[in-house]
Amino acid sequence: MIIDEAVRAALESARTLGAPLLAIARPWPVPGGSWHITALDTTTSRYRWTFPSGSSHWAPDSIEARIRERGYTSLAQATREEWAAPLPGLRRSALFLDPEDSLR
Repeated sequence: MIIDEAVRAALESARTLGAPLLAIARPWPVPGGSWHITALDTTTSRYRWTFPSGSSHWAPDSIEARIRERGYTSLAQATREEWAAPLPGLRRSALFLDPEDSLR
């Protein structure tokens, strides 16, 4: 994933809010491809982890379950909100709570 200006701005917002990770979800650019989720460390802007969702449809519950397997809870899940869609190209984003503070 290319870190473009929109992702840089989202990372900066996440840093300001004190979130340790920012996830970017995007549809894979092939016919029938699944959504792909990438978590970026907000301090270093480096990839923390990445995985395909396994579905070409937006399935937040499935994605959240995979994220919880990694020990994180998204702020969207904790507040029962939808992932934000502020980024161009159908991408969605979510902030993460610190693992010690996350709701399980």
